[in-house]
Amino acid sequence: MAQRIIGLDVGTWSVKAVVLESSLRRSTLVDYREHHIPSDANGGVLEGEVEASIAATLRGLDRDAITAALPGTNVLMRELELPFADDKRIQSVLGFQLESVLPRPLDEVVYDYQLLRETEDGATLLCAAVDRVKLDPWLTTLQAAGADPRVVTTTGLATANLLSHLAVDTGGRSIAFVDLGHRTTTVTIARDGRVDAVRTISRGGHQLTQALARGLDLDYAEAEQLKHEGVRFDGYLPPGVDEAAHAQRAKLVARALEPLLREVRTTIHAHAERLGHPVVAAVAYGGTSLLPGVLDLMQRVLDMPVSPPAKTGPMWEGREIPAGLLSSGVAASALALRSVADAARHQVNFRQGEHAYESDFTAIRGKLVGVGIFVMVLIVLFFARKYLEMKRLEGQQAQLSAELDTFTEQVFGETFSGGEDPFQKFSMAQAAVMNPPETVGQSLYPAMTAFKIFYDATAVLANFNEEAAPVDAVAPTEGPTEGEDAAKDKKAEKKQVELTGFSSDVKSLTQDFQTATMSGYGYDVPTIEGFRKLLAEHRCFKKVEQVGDTKPVRYGERQGWKEFSFKIEIKCDKPEGDAESDVATEGAGAAADGGND
Repeated sequence: MAQRIIGLDVGTWSVKAVVLESSLRRSTLVDYREHHIPSDANGGVLEGEVEASIAATLRGLDRDAITAALPGTNVLMRELELPFADDKRIQSVLGFQLESVLPRPLDEVVYDYQLLRETEDGATLLCAAVDRVKLDPWLTTLQAAGADPRVVTTTGLATANLLSHLAVDTGGRSIAFVDLGHRTTTVTIARDGRVDAVRTISRGGHQLTQALARGLDLDYAEAEQLKHEGVRFDGYLPPGVDEAAHAQRAKLVARALEPLLREVRTTIHAHAERLGHPVVAAVAYGGTSLLPGVLDLMQRVLDMPVSPPAKTGPMWEGREIPAGLLSSGVAASALALRSVADAARHQVNFRQGEHAYESDFTAIRGKLVGVGIFVMVLIVLFFARKYLEMKRLEGQQAQLSAELDTFTEQVFGETFSGGEDPFQKFSMAQAAVMNPPETVGQSLYPAMTAFKIFYDATAVLANFNEEAAPVDAVAPTEGPTEGEDAAKDKKAEKKQVELTGFSSDVKSLTQDFQTATMSGYGYDVPTIEGFRKLLAEHRCFKKVEQVGDTKPVRYGERQGWKEFSFKIEIKCDKPEGDAESDVATEGAGAAADGGND
């Protein structure tokens, strides 16, 4: 579906609007309008007349989008070189890079960029910035007139979009586009379809009118009319004017035009020298370019061919070109084409952040709704997956619980109560295994399993070490003693015992007792003897005696400790006061009670 795009050029002399109808295949010129802005006796813009002129220009025009341009004198241009050309990376560092080259803090300006040149080493950017205090009232003026532009740029930067629609050969050469406006003149250097440089000069037709008004003692309106109708530079005399009077007028205008053309020539030569590409021709347009013979005068001053814009391509076909379009309306045409340009090519647009176009916010809100729905679907899928995983784990838990019931039924002849919790059932089964019951006349397990013997012996060791007496403090010396560390192992701070070996014999069920051997290190002989006595207090360790003599440890971290070896005879008696149950039965019952708590 075709869209109607308006390029809106708000000048100080008039408001110009070019209407394009754009489709996927082509863009076609539909309409062109220009409305003069009334001025006061000194050529100044009257209050409220800009809004009124914009509204009058746009009245009755259907449009889908508007592209407008800020005055070039309000925009600051800077070139910036970066070692990459990726748009996302540029956006992430652009502010930091511009901070050092802009005269104002970043939070006081709105900035954007477009690509100038791209090489293997990176990219050169043309960055544009405008003060917020100038952008805000300008947008307010447009919106008050019923114009809310989707894109805000400058006429100089938009010129690149017009190159393919004008009969100019820019292949490998630089061309200067000179927009001779009322109060400003914009010089744009373009090459290979891209803008290389832009400069706005604060001089134009207004200064020519002022020169006539002062030199001939006329008011501003009379001087403006005289400039348009009574001054020529093509060798002809205007109707009804003698040669002497015309010579005086032409001299006044030429003298006022001279500094402007000098600035244009300096700008062109400076950019050509900096870029290394000579400018071979100029295209001039704007209201001041309509003065008869002024292009020939420019050609002599600039020392290069100067011509008016010449149309080419399908955009201009199908209707008669409105009067003034190829002079005053060129900038507006470039702005209209800015909105139908290739979206893959980043171009300057000051409507961003808090100044973003309202419908862009609407589109963002629509996207956020879609993203929100997508996120909700992901959350539902996530919890559904977790629910299915939980049900699977519950099934596995029930299966494990049933298998534990089967095991305990086979081994103990009964199942343990405790619901479906397999961890609780496992704890009860573990306690029963560690303290097994005995049947009449035959033991189901040895009186003590090897694991139970080792477990009880190490429990006694842990209790002994926990209650061990601290080593007597040693007075500090002036420096570390040779062969000793400045800080000793924390375990050496107490008189403790360290186990190095343990073995038990529980193979025979018929002998009266079981045996176990234990070896290790002790801090000293009294410490080892204290540990032996504590082991002997265990109700199942009937006899604990030392095998051989203690020997000093001569290597490793325990150097200086004593090495020992114990032999233990093991036989468990029935607990006192319980004639009906033996030791194993008591242990199993205690484990079962503990599992039910």
